[in-house]
Amino acid sequence: MTCFPWPTVEWKFTGDGLLTFFGGLLAFFALLYQVRHTDKGLRRQLDAEKRSLKEGEDNRRRAVATAILFEIDDSYRSHLRDVLGYFDKEEDSILAVVKPIGANPLPVYVGNASAIGMLPSMLAEVVVHYYGVLQTYLGTLSQYSQGYDLMVQGNQLGKPIMKSLVPRIKKEAIATIQLTFTTCGLLCQFVDIAFAFPRIGVADDRYVRDDARTTLDAATKQLTMELGR
Repeated sequence: MTCFPWPTVEWKFTGDGLLTFFGGLLAFFALLYQVRHTDKGLRRQLDAEKRSLKEGEDNRRRAVATAILFEIDDSYRSHLRDVLGYFDKEEDSILAVVKPIGANPLPVYVGNASAIGMLPSMLAEVVVHYYGVLQTYLGTLSQYSQGYDLMVQGNQLGKPIMKSLVPRIKKEAIATIQLTFTTCGLLCQFVDIAFAFPRIGVADDRYVRDDARTTLDAATKQLTMELGR
């Protein structure tokens, strides 16, 4: 048994000690509250920024879709409806003057090609396919216009070229109208615009077939599911 005197600790609480203890405790909880409050504020700020970013993306998608919708509508009126109207007249009007096709007849689509992928996948696929078909048709119209220019210049090849292209133009125009009906109908649904004449010309086109209407109904249901509406 050792005789070494082990030190002893005697705990005593004084008034100053208690004040110091509780002061430190209060400071700790105050700091904890501040950290939690700051964290909540940061989360709210991040959530607000995310909502703002999403709203900005949604607005851009709607803006692109709306611009495409009305470019298609304008092209339909000028190059589909009016052209078929010319060719539905008397035989002599087969040599009608078709509105010239400019170097960039589809500026909205070309200018926003990189943004098409922002649209719902099914809608983006429909739009890209539509413009491919439309460009082919516009190419045929351009050939017709070139034939007209030759005829005006006195070239005897001009008139035969124009006449040979009329049946092809009619066939391609009617086929393109079916796709125009479907594409415009889906774009209208996406941007919440009524798919109705006179605002949307193709909505009341006499060449629209029943199969195009059936296709639009089915595609509308698919788009609605994709949008979660």
